Amino acid sequence: MRRFHPAGWDQVLRGITTAYVVPPPVPGPVHDFVARAEAAGVRRLVLLCGHGVGDWGDSAFGPDMRTAEDAGRGLALQ
Repeated sequence: MRRFHPAGWDQVLRGITTAYVVPPPVPGPVHDFVARAEAAGVRRLVLLCGHGVGDWGDSAFGPDMRTAEDAGRGLALQ
């Protein structure tokens, strides 16, 4: 299983205004990443998204993508 290292995200996000987010193969980490990005002053997040992801049902990618999209909803970012 791939490991995520959130402790390094703060340093990477320092001075960044825009980030391109590729959802990981597991639900969850994008929520923490988005919160850290917003706290670091990132003004724009762009999410890799799949067309029709809401209709993908039980595919492994569908739920992960929906979780990532949910992480970005309602932010003050552009």
